[in-house]
Amino acid sequence: MGSDQMSFSVAGVVSSAIGIAGENPHTPLDTIEKVNRQSLAKAGELMVRIVLITDQLLKK
Repeated sequence: MGSDQMSFSVAGVVSSAIGIAGENPHTPLDTIEKVNRQSLAKAGELMVRIVLITDQLLKK
């Protein structure tokens, strides 16, 4: 089915994905110890900004 957001897109829900490259994604070698905290924080901050801006645009 593809990336996680695809099931939402197929159902007609607007969706997006933010990917952060890493070693061996979605394999047994892809463990929590290998998460880059800075990259995860940046992705989270980006999503918050997108949600807040989208909310403002929808209220207009």
